[in-house]
Amino acid sequence: MSTEDTKIKIEKFQGDNYALWKFKMEMLLTEKELWACATEEGMPPAGDQHRGNWDKKAQRARALICLSLANEQLGKVMKCTTPKQVLAVLDGEYQSTAAANKILLKKRLFRFKMLDDAQVEISLSDCVSESENVCF
Repeated sequence: MSTEDTKIKIEKFQGDNYALWKFKMEMLLTEKELWACATEEGMPPAGDQHRGNWDKKAQRARALICLSLANEQLGKVMKCTTPKQVLAVLDGEYQSTAAANKILLKKRLFRFKMLDDAQVEISLSDCVSESENVCF
């Protein structure tokens, strides 16, 4: 089966578990050969003969990212014109890099408890999500 026949579905980002959603988007854009456009790595200078093709690919990357956002998140990036800008806005909003945020996230992780009526799989998934937020 070729990659053209493969349909990849990513859950829309609702505002939680950003690190996992971003990783999935990176994998999707990599598979479609658009990740470099999302990070602007190797972008040809204006006027270069390859710049038009680059810009088309960048718009495809932006569209894929935006279509993978829930309406509440989409409102935050509607004015962004490049995929790099979209990711930068989302990183600023959801990626916790400040030391205070890391400490808060670690406290939440260390205090994590399984609820009495919760399923093990769901609790484990929640715990993994908390730990991913600390690591990223």
